[in-house]
Formats: sequence, structure tokens, C-alpha cells
Amino acid sequence: MAKAGWFLAFGVSAFAAGVYFAPKFDPGLVYLGLKDEAPAVVAAAGGDRTDVAQIMHSVQSLEDALKRQQEMLAQHEEALKSAMSERQKLASDMGVIADAGSRTSGTVTDAAEIAKLKGISPG
Repeated sequence: MAKAGWFLAFGVSAFAAGVYFAPKFDPGLVYLGLKDEAPAVVAAAGGDRTDVAQIMHSVQSLEDALKRQQEMLAQHEEALKSAMSERQKLASDMGVIADAGSRTSGTVTDAAEIAKLKGISPG
């Protein structure tokens, strides 16, 4: 029971220290890229206001990132379509090879089909 008490006391102390020191580590976290910088605050006649230019810049960078992601998605879709057509062609070629292999006669037609698949002219 004493161990549990010490463990609980240590946990509460660590949590309290974290809460106390968290604001002091903010600049370091921003420098390391682990936390976003807070928007700049500009003093106005009616009180404090958030800098709209910085927010618009953030929105623009998000829009640019979204456009890049959409372009990459379009490229991946094209690659997928190409791969599917190549897969269908390969399946038909494998069917021709399997059909030619199942025949026992070994006729010239089979050799012509296999040569066609290899991309050479029979002869």
C-alpha cells in the first residue's frame, strides 16, 4: 500500500510540474515544429483583435496544400487505371498461354500466338 501511495504522490507531482512549466516550453516546441505559433494579436481601438492577414495566409497555405493533394490523387487515379488495364491485358495473355499449353498438338497457330505475346514476328 505504501508503494501505491508513493506512486500516486509522484504522479500528481509530475502532473503539477508539467502544468506549471508548460508555458515556459512553448517557444522551444514552436522552434522544434511540434506546436503552431499563436496568431499575432494587434491592439485596436475597441480592444484586442487577431491579425486577419496571418489567418488569410494560413488559409491560403491550406488551400495550396489541398490543391497539391488533389493533383497527387489525380495522378494516383491515372496510375491505377493504367495498372488495371495492364492487369487485364496480362490476364488475357495468360489465358492465351494457358490455352496454348493445354493443347497437345503444338500447332503452328500456338507458336504464332506465343510469338505474338513475346512481341516478335513468327516465321
